[in-house]
Amino acid sequence: MARTQAQTDSVRKAAAASAKARAAKAGPTSKAKREKANAPQMCQCECGDSTKGGEFCIGHDARRKSGLIKAALLREGGYPLSVKDAEAELGRRGWTKFLEKSRNVAVRVPSEHKEKQVIEKAAQAEDKIALIKGMKDAADKVRLAGRNGTQPGNRITVTRDNYEAILAATVKELKTWPANEVVIEHVVDGKGEGQVEEMVG
Repeated sequence: MARTQAQTDSVRKAAAASAKARAAKAGPTSKAKREKANAPQMCQCECGDSTKGGEFCIGHDARRKSGLIKAALLREGGYPLSVKDAEAELGRRGWTKFLEKSRNVAVRVPSEHKEKQVIEKAAQAEDKIALIKGMKDAADKVRLAGRNGTQPGNRITVTRDNYEAILAATVKELKTWPANEVVIEHVVDGKGEGQVEEMVG
């Protein structure tokens, strides 16, 4: 039996009403959600600017990430959030891996810095010891050459600049070296000229 026009219209209205009810129950469509997400809003980094669409102005997601990581690590310059809240937002935004990386760096850097300082201090100590020994050996050689006296024009003063040359010269050569009337340098910090005077004379 063929439907009348009135019956057809009634069926269509019922189908449309049913579809509308299902849509209302399901909530916004994916398109509506995308449109809402891309709508201009206040930037979530709290800079006070409006976005052109989305949560952040261009590049400000990195600012938010940095501030959250600082808050989670209790560093200066972070957002005024608890560690728990900062960690929760980092997790929600998929940024937890950056937090873990920062934690690993925070643990490693002080250790590496301290190790570097120890190595540098040890090298400086070795250099100072080598300098003192070299100048003492040079002073002994000057003494053997008889050039450690106090007579003007005869004395060879051992300095940082000439001690290596003195060590390389023979005692015989040192006897003919010209005297050097220079201010005696100190080798050990805080000891002054008397330290070298003692070594030379």
